[in-house]
Amino acid sequence: MKNFIKVVDQGSFTKAAEEMYVTQSSLSKSVKRLEIHFGSQLIVRIKNNLHLSDIGKIVYQQGREIINSVNDLNLSINQTKNGEYGSILLGIPQLIGTLFFPKIAKEFYESHGNIKIELIENGAKKLERIVTDGKVDIALIVKTQLTKDNYDIYPFIEDEFYIFLNEDHPLANRTEISISELKNEKFIIFPEEFTLHDYIINTCKAHGFFPNILYKSSQWDLILELTASHNAVTLLPKSIYTKNVNKRIKLIKIKGKPLLWSLVFITLKDSYKSFALQSFIKNIDSFKP
Repeated sequence: MKNFIKVVDQGSFTKAAEEMYVTQSSLSKSVKRLEIHFGSQLIVRIKNNLHLSDIGKIVYQQGREIINSVNDLNLSINQTKNGEYGSILLGIPQLIGTLFFPKIAKEFYESHGNIKIELIENGAKKLERIVTDGKVDIALIVKTQLTKDNYDIYPFIEDEFYIFLNEDHPLANRTEISISELKNEKFIIFPEEFTLHDYIINTCKAHGFFPNILYKSSQWDLILELTASHNAVTLLPKSIYTKNVNKRIKLIKIKGKPLLWSLVFITLKDSYKSFALQSFIKNIDSFKP
């Protein structure tokens, strides 16, 4: 088809052969095979000029469309392979999304503006399961929540837990507070579907007490408001403080061994990773705060 179109465009077998660096004989045989395929003469020679037959005009017009479509297809495939196009299903807990997704989206869009990220927000406990079920391509979760080793893991950040409390709290003037000193305090924490719920409960139990939970909320900003208004305490990653607008809230370092909040991206091990997803994974370091 390409040979036939080139002959028509050049108006000569000789000129077409020269431009394509092939012999005129092979070019003639190629066009002849096309005529046999369609069962009709395509090129009519009148004196020294080449003309298209009625069938030849149809083959030429639609042949150009076919070649252009194939070229567009190859271009799209190459662009996709280069990570220029595609889509990604990203699973992320609401808290983590609030803290980090704006930067992730901004950094990735600047270098891969034609790749669409669809955000799937869910409780951290459910994200591991939906990665396994293939409902998301990649998820950002707390590393300690992983229950299986069938994931590819890409480290993101490691943050440290601090004690958040009201500036008028009796412990607010301390530079460090041990967890055991909080056994008589009122706690504001995340509900059960959040990984941080179990983390705080287990941390307190490891220090000899079960926390006195006053309220639970899925909104970190409401947790801080309740902490301030009820003179309570909560344990949260330090990065949350950068988003805090409540000036009455202070954060105090935890005495002893630091409590760490390790966030990682995970994908299902040995699963197909689209070129868009591969591009996302390669850029993880640029997403870090």
